[in-house]
Amino acid sequence: MPVGRRAINIQPHKEELVGLFHEGLTYEQLRTWLANTHHVTASLRTIKTWFKRWKVTRRLPTGIEDRIKRRIQVLFFEVGLEDHEILEVLRGEGHTIGKYTVTRLRLELGLQKRTYGRAAKK
Repeated sequence: MPVGRRAINIQPHKEELVGLFHEGLTYEQLRTWLANTHHVTASLRTIKTWFKRWKVTRRLPTGIEDRIKRRIQVLFFEVGLEDHEILEVLRGEGHTIGKYTVTRLRLELGLQKRTYGRAAKK
């Protein structure tokens, strides 16, 4: 008879977990989500181990990030889209990307939104 704890398998929830992770949820929030939604009790270490096994990280590979940055420039300047619209377009093109990543990449490119009213007068 095997000794030790029973292994926790979160593989059936991979797609949802990865999607939530890319939306910006922390491992702790993912753990709570698993418990509340699927009644699966997993430790943070278990979740991190599975994400490592799946090769899922928050950072985009450099080549992909560069392509997405160029695409964000086009969508921001030439098309005039807001961050949430850029996010929809990128997801429609098959990119797994979260709203905070779009904002971070836009700011890294120096693409600032104009502010009107009191903020612009300062």
